Amino acid sequence: EINQPTDKKEKRYILFDGDVDALWVENMNSVMDDNKLLTLANGERMRLQPHVALLFEVSDLQYASPATVSRCGMVFVDPKNLRYQPFWDKWVNARSNSFEQEEFRRLFSKYVPPLLEMILEGVMGGRQVPKLKTIV
Repeated sequence: EINQPTDKKEKRYILFDGDVDALWVENMNSVMDDNKLLTLANGERMRLQPHVALLFEVSDLQYASPATVSRCGMVFVDPKNLRYQPFWDKWVNARSNSFEQEEFRRLFSKYVPPLLEMILEGVMGGRQVPKLKTIV
């Protein structure tokens, strides 16, 4: 469905989320070339439409070859720069009960940012206080 021709001026993405496997990523090299031709294990060939792109979200490129890396645009985000917010958002959005989600959000916004600010920056209620010396 995502690879069907369309009249819309939109880009569609096939997202691969997980570790790069040495065997299948080499097979993906042909589809990442300009011809966008994927050859399946059974010999069948499938061409991606011009509006379809591949997006890989991986933790490392340990098994990616130089040929694979050269075909990809890279964006590196250091987990230290992400901090806790994406993990929190994913966890709270996975809750099935909407009341529970809102209650967690309310409690989180009330307590967590001020506590982290006090622990990491030594700021409490807008005033400078001594930083905690040990974080457990």
